[in-house]
Amino acid sequence: MNKKVNLLEYQIPFSQTEYVQALLCSHFQESDLRECLKIEKKLAFSDLRAKAWYCPKEENRILVVMTLGQIFDDLIEEYEQKEELLLAYAAECLAMEALKKAYEMFGGKLYEIEGKYPGEYHFLDDKAMRNVPEILKGMEIGEVYCNEAFALIPQKTVVFLTEVSYEKNAECIKLCESCSQKNCSNRMEKTKKHLAALNYGYQRILGNGGNELWKKD
Repeated sequence: MNKKVNLLEYQIPFSQTEYVQALLCSHFQESDLRECLKIEKKLAFSDLRAKAWYCPKEENRILVVMTLGQIFDDLIEEYEQKEELLLAYAAECLAMEALKKAYEMFGGKLYEIEGKYPGEYHFLDDKAMRNVPEILKGMEIGEVYCNEAFALIPQKTVVFLTEVSYEKNAECIKLCESCSQKNCSNRMEKTKKHLAALNYGYQRILGNGGNELWKKD
């Protein structure tokens, strides 16, 4: 890949209030919030940063690789090893909210450098994901790689295409409509199918038993 690759790196502002709101939107009970706030002692919100590599794909279109790095992978793995599954899932929710904010901020950061705004994000489907190892190699991104199942590592990493223009998209980016990840907890339509995507430990937390954190909308 001979096209120039650029890197945007920026802090993701995040407050305790936003974190609590994210937990409530993910169907945590108020009685669990105090326990979940322990994450702040392990992860300073000021450390939340995004990196986004991008390069021209074709005329008025760019390819973007965006990641939150290893910070959430390490935290979630630590909680899982300690069988603190409530905190592991809370960290997962925080990570997804941080990634969502990274999406939202990307447009402004891109405009500061390129003078153009991104349009709708087109995430790669399963077939296109098989090309990601070659994409990462061509863009010389050493911080992100794929495993044998073509899953991105760090886990809070996405690859997408977007059109760019001098005019800002008035409707903003419809992430849930353009994203192929049907099991994402941030999708507007949450169903019990989400449970099937989680491991057994999470299902115990989110099921009808235990803390009953999962509630049907």
